[in-house]
Amino acid sequence: ELEQTLGSRVAQHVRQGVTEAHAMLLYRAHELCEAVEHFLLDTCKARKAEAVGDYRRCVDTIEELAFIVETDDFSSLLARMERYGGRTPLVASTRTSATFSLSSGVRLRIDRASKENWGLSLIKRTGSEAHLRKLTAATGGWDIVRKAGPFASEPDLYTKFHLSFIEPELREGYDEVERAQLGTLPVLVTVK
Repeated sequence: ELEQTLGSRVAQHVRQGVTEAHAMLLYRAHELCEAVEHFLLDTCKARKAEAVGDYRRCVDTIEELAFIVETDDFSSLLARMERYGGRTPLVASTRTSATFSLSSGVRLRIDRASKENWGLSLIKRTGSEAHLRKLTAATGGWDIVRKAGPFASEPDLYTKFHLSFIEPELREGYDEVERAQLGTLPVLVTVK
């Protein structure tokens, strides 16, 4: 009822005050994101680390903080990450992906990306599911995208498929892919 009456932000503040946290508001995630990125680069020895997912799209409520990393030794990076903040339990892992449980209540997901396909990884890990469905419909599918690559940067992929660059904040699955095909994407407000 609070969310319907006062909006999702107020409802989230109330939830945080009365329940165990499993999400955080975007403005609270900034500091945590910077700290995790610093830890990945300095302590975990990642060559490159970048926030993706809901945080990069500037979604109001963050349930999972996600990063892609470039590293030669992913298992060592994960072992070091378990020491973040004293102890950060590893919940699940594969050869190229891992999920941790942060003390703040949100999940931390880390995916390995290669230098050659960094741009493709950024796109796949940033866009919402609806956005990725529309993007693959416009490009012919992930197999065609992979064969057309590699894509070291996001603009490389968009250029290859004759699309205007879609800013992360727009990758929600509305009409951004169609507008990128037509070259009619809006110009976003920036700090400048």
